[in-house]
This record gives sequence, structure tokens and C-alpha cells, in this order.
Amino acid sequence: MEKPANRRLAGVLYTFSSSKNGKLFEIFEGSNSIGSSPQAQICLAHPSVSNNHAVIYAIEKNSEKCLDFRVVDAGSETGTFVIAENKKIQLFAQDKAPLDERTKIEIGLFELVFLPIDFIQQGYQQVPSLVVDNPPVPPVTPNQDGGIKQLLKELSVQSQPPGQQDGTTI
Repeated sequence: MEKPANRRLAGVLYTFSSSKNGKLFEIFEGSNSIGSSPQAQICLAHPSVSNNHAVIYAIEKNSEKCLDFRVVDAGSETGTFVIAENKKIQLFAQDKAPLDERTKIEIGLFELVFLPIDFIQQGYQQVPSLVVDNPPVPPVTPNQDGGIKQLLKELSVQSQPPGQQDGTTI
């Protein structure tokens, strides 16, 4: 998926449900549609996924310099499940749930793990460019330390903050 115009990278979803090497999906500031339709920003092409299944919102909080993440079921046939703190919650049409680091989302047969990248809080005016050449994504468990920076380091994702000439690994 190409970066939508004028939208900052806000996080990633990854899954091992569609391939043994895993698949990484980018989440941008604003709304991010998920569904089986080719027009969905995150396309999960499978009969268990509705055309317009869910939406992830990454919205800047006015009172804080950080993003607020939410998932909303968009009227899917099977619902959207959110698993956080060992609780599984089923969302139906227009139900929403907050997303925190490593929250799992079940959409159809796909289990996706959410990881935020909050560049607003880090003081970036623009999002660094990310380069990922189909790396194997390591499994992340709720007890693993290091957060998103460690995961990106393990993925060998290159980051180039504005004003920096050479790429540096996060």
C-alpha cells in the first residue's frame, strides 16, 4: 500500500495468518479501512472478512502530544474481536475499542497485532521513511520487553528522521 498523501505513519499491524513469513500493514494518521475489498487500505482477501469490515482510527489528542488509537467494527457480518489484557471482546456494528501496544485484533480468520509508532510524541514533524524488504516478523508475546523500537530493530527497518542524511536503524 502506498502512503496516503499528507498522512503520517502512526503504527503497524502484523499477522502470520496469511503466510509463514508474516505480513506487515501500515497504519496512518486518520482512518484506515480494513476489509476484503481491494479498495480497503488494509486488504484481507478472504471470505471470512467482510468487504468493509473495520476501521482503525489514529487521531491526535488535542490536550496531549500523542495519538489515540481505536478500532471500530464497520458493520461486518462476523464482528471484530479485540484481545487485550487476556480479555476477548466482540465488537458489532459501530462498536469501538481502544488499541494499545500489542493489542490483538481478530478479523475473520486473521489475527493481527497492533504496534503504535507515535512520532508526534517523539517530536518529528515528518515521518521517517521506512524500508522493509519482506523480513520474517518475529512473534511478539505480551511479556516481551523493548516495545516497537525493539521490534523495528529486529525487522531491520531503516529510519531516516528529517534532517538526517544517512539511514539509522531504530
